Amino acid sequence: MAVVLDASALLAYLREEPGAEVVDGLLADAHMASVNWAEVVQTSLSAGVDVEGMQEDLQALGMRVEPSYRGMARVLAGCGR
Repeated sequence: MAVVLDASALLAYLREEPGAEVVDGLLADAHMASVNWAEVVQTSLSAGVDVEGMQEDLQALGMRVEPSYRGMARVLAGCGR
């Protein structure tokens, strides 16, 4: 079953904050809207994090960034990735 992550969940994972282990267990079938991904990147850059390759690393773990909320609607409806 696909799960949808928001920016705060992924940021908790990346910062190894409480709840990171829960997100870790969900990444293999996780999706995120591109607007939330942009928030993760912006927040990371503001904290001085090198974001080069971050999306590719997360994709290797299974997480997918959906290009729009329409794409997220398809995921939530079970109509594919």
